[in-house]
Formats: sequence, C-alpha cells, structure tokens
Amino acid sequence: MPSITQSAAPCHIPADAAEEVLLGVDTHKDVHAAAVITMLGAALEGRSFPANAQGYRQLVA
Repeated sequence: MPSITQSAAPCHIPADAAEEVLLGVDTHKDVHAAAVITMLGAALEGRSFPANAQGYRQLVA
C-alpha cells in the first residue's frame, strides 16, 4: 500500500511565508488602528487613522 508523505513545514504556513504580509484593522468610532505583520508574526508597521473619509484614504494609501 502506498504511503502519503508529509512536508516538514507546518501545513498552516506557506513555503514563502517570509514574503507574505497581513493587514489587520481594529475599527472604533473615532479612530481605526491598522497593523501589518508577516505570516510568521513579526510586526512590520502600526498606525492609527481617523474614522472619516480622509482617514480611510490614508489607510488605503
């Protein structure tokens, strides 16, 4: 019977995880806090933006 081999890397982390990033946004009434981290959990940047049209444009930029 053939066997299924398993990768040495954890299944939830892609092989090129060091190059991928995640953006998370914590929304509030007056301010939104955004953070960018790597797939491995290293923090790259964090900023706050006003919860208005100008702040949304800044966040996207």
